[in-house]
Amino acid sequence: MVSMNPLNNSRGQVAVLYALLVPVLLFLGGVGLDLGWYYLNVSRLQNSADAAVLVGADKLIEIHTQAFENYKVALVDKFPANNPVSDIDISVGNVEAFDYAKKNLAYNSDYAPPSLFSVAYAEDDTTNFYTLTDSYTRGNPTITMRPSLYKDDDNNYYYVLHLTENIHHLFIGFLGDMQAPVVAVAKISKDATSDSDVVPKVVFDANGGQINKSDGGATSTAELGELDKKFPVTIKLPDGYEQIPTREGYRFDRWSLTQDGSGKDVYGTDIYTEDDLKKFFETYDPNSGNAGYNYKKDGVVTLYAVWVKIQEEKPDKKQPKVIFDANGGKYSDDKTTASKDFKAASEMEDGEVSEPLTPSKGVPTNGSK
Repeated sequence: MVSMNPLNNSRGQVAVLYALLVPVLLFLGGVGLDLGWYYLNVSRLQNSADAAVLVGADKLIEIHTQAFENYKVALVDKFPANNPVSDIDISVGNVEAFDYAKKNLAYNSDYAPPSLFSVAYAEDDTTNFYTLTDSYTRGNPTITMRPSLYKDDDNNYYYVLHLTENIHHLFIGFLGDMQAPVVAVAKISKDATSDSDVVPKVVFDANGGQINKSDGGATSTAELGELDKKFPVTIKLPDGYEQIPTREGYRFDRWSLTQDGSGKDVYGTDIYTEDDLKKFFETYDPNSGNAGYNYKKDGVVTLYAVWVKIQEEKPDKKQPKVIFDANGGKYSDDKTTASKDFKAASEMEDGEVSEPLTPSKGVPTNGSK
């Protein structure tokens, strides 16, 4: 007897439908598993790249002390890709970054793997890129690290690492590899906190005297600082100081670029633009010829006070006079006495002698006529 119950007739249809859906569900589950595997590897690569790029950038600052003095490092997400830098050697930073990447990604005699996923070991470095071979996943894909350096118009540098790996599927093996490129950027920029007490500046040195303050105090030196922030600016003692220094027994003459007064006087020079300021320091700063000189952080011009000693007035001195008495005789003018002015010994030239006056008539002798 055939059952007319509709529930009994639907059992076969459900079984067929279930049989058709199982592969689809397994495929979707495999896709989800592969995507999770992919993003796990991308996250691992990105974290390693971020750490490595910071270490590499710090190494560049350590090695290139003149180019990166008072610079700091920070992670950013952009860089000026159209302005690469070729005059700074980044190889030492690259090695440091690659070595740090191995600590996070690689397995060798020095480093233990951080996890069970995608354990890698290092291959030999090449000229333009560095490689790690992933020995855990199927096919042993290669992780490639490509470093580069860029610079923007504000003298900020960007150390960039590109890490790339072709991730093999865990479940859907017949599909092509999933490329996992990541980029890490370290911005190497001037530390703004170091600018508060730096130059360019002009130092006024009283050179033995004192620079008087308007409030009654005094100092031996004064500074006119932060000239690059005060356009237009005049090279003179800053507000709060009297413009004429003082020194006991001396008269102030001028300011000079040299301590002995032989240098030029630039006191009162007006500076209107950045170019004027740069030219001023390149011309008058004695350190401007040093390698790596940057007037904005190294520029110091020192002006020295030049003094003239005040001479003490000496009282008039009478010339010493000697009177000669002929003592019974006479001189050529028939006088019995004659006088002559003599120089003081301190006023006589070498070898000079003051001769006495001799009577010409009746040379006097005792009892003679």
